[in-house]
Amino acid sequence: MSKLAEMQKLKARIEDLLRNVDPQSRNIFLRHASRYLHPSRPSIASLYAEYRGEVAWLNSQRTVQGIWPLETLSKHVFHNSIRCLDPFMVRAARFGESVAAQHSRLHSKE
Repeated sequence: MSKLAEMQKLKARIEDLLRNVDPQSRNIFLRHASRYLHPSRPSIASLYAEYRGEVAWLNSQRTVQGIWPLETLSKHVFHNSIRCLDPFMVRAARFGESVAAQHSRLHSKE
């Protein structure tokens, strides 16, 4: 399966988990969650803090405009949504494909 197909599959799985969440809040989540797949290896806690900060800022703007505030995902939902990502893909994005392949070979022998 190509990387693009894998990413689309994972995005669909996360979107299924978040199907009852406002689309704008879901898009903010996806933007922050996708940063987990970066070689700088940000923590889930730091990404969640940034996500909450952005939603809070947007909600302050929406309040001024008289618009309903966006729903903020719980830390549990945020964490579990990131944890459902494919472990090989996460390891490859954060540590490199060679490390992910080596880890995969080591653990496939068990």
